[in-house]
Amino acid sequence: MKKIDIEFEAYIQKLKPELDATFGSGTVSAHIEISPVILCQQAKDDDNFSMVSCDLFCDAPSAGYDINIIVQPERNFEELDSPRVTSLEEAKNLALLIAQQVQSFKIYP
Repeated sequence: MKKIDIEFEAYIQKLKPELDATFGSGTVSAHIEISPVILCQQAKDDDNFSMVSCDLFCDAPSAGYDINIIVQPERNFEELDSPRVTSLEEAKNLALLIAQQVQSFKIYP
């Protein structure tokens, strides 16, 4: 059995009321995309970072909520729409945990 990350669970508990307020009882789907991001065209290694995007969509009511999970040296879950984790694997795991809170999800390479 996989160990549940306490910080991830606390983040999800903070996120749930926001999702309820945004989507109500609508059917929500998550689109997860894993992509490296370059901050400038002539970037140094310090200017590159990884991010997993978890976009939530609902048709009725028409609404969306974008979450960008950013990989940085230290965790930070203060901002609901841009949590920070320490590895790309953690970012993927958190995106899947978020997606499990809604009705369906799709992962894009």
